[in-house]
Amino acid sequence: MAARWADRLDVWFHDLEEARKERDELTRHDVLFAHDLSAQEVEEIMEALQSLPGVKEAWLASKEMAHFPEEHCYVLGVRVRLSFWPRKHVVTLEELGLGHVLPHRELLVVDVSDSGLGWARKMPKRVTGSRVF
Repeated sequence: MAARWADRLDVWFHDLEEARKERDELTRHDVLFAHDLSAQEVEEIMEALQSLPGVKEAWLASKEMAHFPEEHCYVLGVRVRLSFWPRKHVVTLEELGLGHVLPHRELLVVDVSDSGLGWARKMPKRVTGSRVF
């Protein structure tokens, strides 16, 4: 009996690790669709973006999750001045000093203006109505 529970726990921890990896990156194969955030939550994001001097445009979408799909993951694609942006393609709100914005939501922030992510520049076309800023 205990061995069965230990096996189930091992599977759960493995799934949890896979879910973390899935939520920490965005690839050209990911499926994006319209977000379900409230108007108030979108407003919080917009206010946070206004505090960042380098952000020119932003789009918001949901990312389809294979692991724990009931726990939504949102993608915020931003077009920025490159001198402002950290030296990596995908960051968190915490890395931008905006950890207080929607702390109860999983939100990836992606620089869609990066030439190395040509597929990401198509985000606005892939998800109708996703522009928020």
